[in-house]
Amino acid sequence: MALWDPVGTKESVQNASADSIRDFYQTWYQPQYAQIVISGDITREEAKALIEAKFASWSANNQASNKRNQDIVLKVDDYVAEVGQYDSPSISVLIDRGTSIVKLRGQQHQLWLDELAQSLIFNRLDKEFNAAAIPLQGLVVTSDYINYRRYTYLSAAFAEQEHQQAQQLVVSTLAALRDFGVSKQEYQTGLAGYVLQAENLDYNWQQQSTIDAVQSMVASITQSSANQSKADYQRSLDEFLALATPERINQRIQTLLTQEKVLLLAAENDQAVATLTKQLPQLRASFDIAGVEPVMLTAQVDQLSNPLSGGDIVSKDQRPGFTVWTLSNGVEVWFERDKNAGDFVHMVYISQGGKAALDSELYAAHGLAPSVISRSGIGEFSGSEFDAFLTRQSIEVYPFVGLSHHGLEVGTTKKNLADSLNVIFNAVTNAKVDTRQLEVVKREVIEERQSDLETPIGQWNKAINQNSYLPSSFHRMTTAPEVAMVNDAQIHQVYQQLFSVNRNNKLVVIADMTEQELEPLIKYYVGAIPLQQGKAAKLLADYQRSPQARVDMPIYNEENSFYLLRSTNPNASITTARLAFIDDMIQRLLAKRLNDYVREELGLDYAPDAYSISLDGEASTDWFIEAQVAPQDIDKIDKAVAKVMQGLLDNVTQQDVDLVAKQLAVALDPLADDPVQRAWFYARYLVHEYGLEALQDVDMMTQSITLDEIQERIEESFGRASLITKYTLTPKA
Repeated sequence: MALWDPVGTKESVQNASADSIRDFYQTWYQPQYAQIVISGDITREEAKALIEAKFASWSANNQASNKRNQDIVLKVDDYVAEVGQYDSPSISVLIDRGTSIVKLRGQQHQLWLDELAQSLIFNRLDKEFNAAAIPLQGLVVTSDYINYRRYTYLSAAFAEQEHQQAQQLVVSTLAALRDFGVSKQEYQTGLAGYVLQAENLDYNWQQQSTIDAVQSMVASITQSSANQSKADYQRSLDEFLALATPERINQRIQTLLTQEKVLLLAAENDQAVATLTKQLPQLRASFDIAGVEPVMLTAQVDQLSNPLSGGDIVSKDQRPGFTVWTLSNGVEVWFERDKNAGDFVHMVYISQGGKAALDSELYAAHGLAPSVISRSGIGEFSGSEFDAFLTRQSIEVYPFVGLSHHGLEVGTTKKNLADSLNVIFNAVTNAKVDTRQLEVVKREVIEERQSDLETPIGQWNKAINQNSYLPSSFHRMTTAPEVAMVNDAQIHQVYQQLFSVNRNNKLVVIADMTEQELEPLIKYYVGAIPLQQGKAAKLLADYQRSPQARVDMPIYNEENSFYLLRSTNPNASITTARLAFIDDMIQRLLAKRLNDYVREELGLDYAPDAYSISLDGEASTDWFIEAQVAPQDIDKIDKAVAKVMQGLLDNVTQQDVDLVAKQLAVALDPLADDPVQRAWFYARYLVHEYGLEALQDVDMMTQSITLDEIQERIEESFGRASLITKYTLTPKA
């Protein structure tokens, strides 16, 4: 509810009165409209007693309305409009699939058949756009829900100069799918997720929290749908897997793509809208033209190359909670056995460095490299073929190339662990760079950047960045001309400088298996990664030492405003695990004081956000305090933030420290039951040499932090050594 947009108009909100709000409350907040959902470590008898104690006296108002809002019938026609300022031109298709209410397994199967067909349509479109090297700003094929009805929604977004080409590819691809269906390999790729879900339903069901259980029941009530038990969900899933044959899936794709559809087109300007409106009948007719059978639907390669030989294990140690191997290439493998992990294995392969490890002339290439390689492929696979291979093998891979570290996050099952480790080996040794895909990515990035810089928020963010960093800084935004100059060789150099050098490389593995099962696999696959020994990257932010104290930009085209105070100390202590905890505690304390003062004392209906953006390993502090406010409240927020910051510098008590220490301990408590997040935290702390003691005993760490340490870090972050800059984005005069 808190995340929903408000209904009504600005005038209706401003004209709301105490009487109108009271009338609304008395009309609708009545027991006959209420349902209570409870989930947790509580007995039925205890819950019943609590409900009776708290709600037994709640009686209905005799004047309460019995009216129920009627479902609104949505009538949608073909529509052409000018694109919004923050969006791209697009072609969208909307197909009405009937009621969204699911009460029977048969209805659930129909929903799943649609969702499987939609995923296969997305995969084919993604593959065709990749093969045609047409830049995209967005691609989606999904279910959309409007007024208790479900729609298949397909949309492709692009730059205006790609409009006709992209539109034609959408039409021809859908025609080929309608008339010829998908290949067996495509079908297996699409079905793999449902198979994995059926095989691991017990484990997945156990991972649901009490909040998940409550939200599931609330969704069931509000959507008038059935709330399934695990046993019934398992039966339904098994029935669906028997039902979802290749023939039936191709039939469902044909049904979807021959059903009456609505076309929604967005163009760059009025002239383009007029042109598209004239072309609309012809475009609609083109959807009925016979499709052309694809020449090749099945990939010619279905496996990755294996290492020619493995590495050696230099040492093996037992650490508290871990087995640690050091391999002959210098990689440390940290293994935690988690008997609650089920059949899943969670891994993070990480290295220090990221953008900070690169030569400065490669900064622009850094932003392109992940997308270029993802599109180009690994080994003999193209990008789309590699994605399909991973899906069929139930392997999830998330590459990350940040500012201070880089690597791969991998999720898999125990039976596919060897293939997953081979994926890591190939991803860091055998990536391709396709010139066509580089050009596509460059065009996408340039178009996105130019579009962003045409907006007030984009211009504001650019001004903040340029006022904060020197041109030599790896934090500095790259420009469109710099992106346009990136070539194949530079992408290769980024890849080599990041993945062929050992900068404290770690592999974290969490699984329910023995070290004897894991050891030969890491020796063969991870030990085979060729690495040169490198030095840790120097994380020097290169801040402007004499920035403008205030940057005001009265260029916003909305009726609200943005305010930002940035507090930077370019010569602070290098972050340690202890300082990372201290910064988190300061953030909680700062947020509480901002909320208490701005909302409670000043009575404003918003409170600024406060957070640190300092990188692991940087010898600096960098804090943002920002708010979205009414233009007339800019000065109030400015004074309020200054008052709260000064109060933080002048007065922090032991009671404050105890409160935020407890909050942080509670926030980190779920890590014990979340191997995905735990693997990431372990990897981050290990690669930046924080150690794992703080994560293994959070209470000990938080309770050991003293008031003096908090005060010293506050002074370092917001005191006399800090650079204070302020930025506003306000409506045009």
